[in-house]
Amino acid sequence: MGNGREDEQEESQDPAGSIGVGPLAGSAQADADGAKSKVRAAAESVTPYGWSLFVVVVAIGLMFELNAFSPSLPSLCTSSGTFVCGEPVLYGNGTLSTIVSDPGSSITVTGVGCSSGGSAPASFEALPRNVTLSPKGAAMLQFGCKDVLGSSGSRFSGELWVKYDTATQTGLSAQVGRFMATEVAAPQAAALSGPDSGSGT
Repeated sequence: MGNGREDEQEESQDPAGSIGVGPLAGSAQADADGAKSKVRAAAESVTPYGWSLFVVVVAIGLMFELNAFSPSLPSLCTSSGTFVCGEPVLYGNGTLSTIVSDPGSSITVTGVGCSSGGSAPASFEALPRNVTLSPKGAAMLQFGCKDVLGSSGSRFSGELWVKYDTATQTGLSAQVGRFMATEVAAPQAAALSGPDSGSGT
């Protein structure tokens, strides 16, 4: 009988012990699994936004690299006197190219020059070959403006001049126009006259 009572006491103690330990351990495991699930769900929901943010940052970086937020202003040439000058292109080597037209009378251009401040250049650069312009003719001329421009990498302005001869006079000079331009890459080849230019001499 004594053994039976001891067995009953052990049986009564064992279930109590299992009730005190088993459910608590299971609850802790469930809490851990729930936390992991929440972390996983949060990571899965954030990941698409992370990739989207990455794409946006890369796109903005490319736009800054391509100067999309600060587009360059157009180059302009304001005609002076009887001449008409087209949209100028300023190359990194200091050469400015523009179309000069409508001199009003037939002339032979022998030199070109750049200046700043409104006065004529101290000297003119002789053309490799003279360019003849009819009253309504046009020619692509290239002006060596390196000494006038100074440091590169910004927007420049100045005046374009031509030295020319007429049928009765030689060594005349006139301002073609005032220009505002931003540098671009240097040209691969230099062309002194366009397809509509008069004949060279």
